[in-house]
Amino acid sequence: MLADLEAKKPLKVGPNDYVGFIPPSRSHETDLIMKLYGGTPIPEGFDLMTEVITRLKSGKLSFMPGEKSGWVRSSALVLGAARPPGHDA
Repeated sequence: MLADLEAKKPLKVGPNDYVGFIPPSRSHETDLIMKLYGGTPIPEGFDLMTEVITRLKSGKLSFMPGEKSGWVRSSALVLGAARPPGHDA
């Protein structure tokens, strides 16, 4: 497809075909919120970061990117390793 664009050829894409040039970008936090609450209201006092940290420490959540992970998930692992010294909590 990119070669056709560069050659200024018409694209061979149907009206219902999905074409994406930007990788998916769903965060672990979004998935966790959807898993916990779906379409229901989030309770007052709920702290997402505390929940994420608790689940990471217990092994119930991992920031390891999967086979179909997009940029956001792949970068989460790298950013976690880039903490300043002394911030191991």
